[in-house]
Amino acid sequence: MNKLFITPASHFTRKCRVTIIELELEDRFEMIPTNWPHNWGTETTPYREDFLDASPIARIPALLTEDGRRLADSSTICEYLNDELGNFRLCPQTGKERWEILSVVSIATHGLMEAQVLRRAEMLRKREGSPNPQEFSGSFVRKMMDRQDRC
Repeated sequence: MNKLFITPASHFTRKCRVTIIELELEDRFEMIPTNWPHNWGTETTPYREDFLDASPIARIPALLTEDGRRLADSSTICEYLNDELGNFRLCPQTGKERWEILSVVSIATHGLMEAQVLRRAEMLRKREGSPNPQEFSGSFVRKMMDRQDRC
């Protein structure tokens, strides 16, 4: 059985879960919840060994396939699901339509969703020795909000 390491708060996890549902592959996956504390963006977090085996970069989602492949990026996981398990039902193998779909997916994933995660991580940042409980870069937060609005 394929193992997908997830956390409910992750946009990237939801992207993979929706792909699994759309391809009607739910019975081929075990969803393994992981613990992501609120300090995930700023501090080292202890991870489960089986999660680190599936994702050496410690990112969610992570897929460990039945044949032992380790995929640790939502776009790569979704391409694997579509191509290898879904017979290209969500995105064609070649042609103009494929590139139109992948263009939208890249803007949504690497533009919109990533900007939201980076903005949130910045908002959680604390500087050692600072009298402020949180000290973040307002200009970086605005930059990520601008990116989000463009996407």
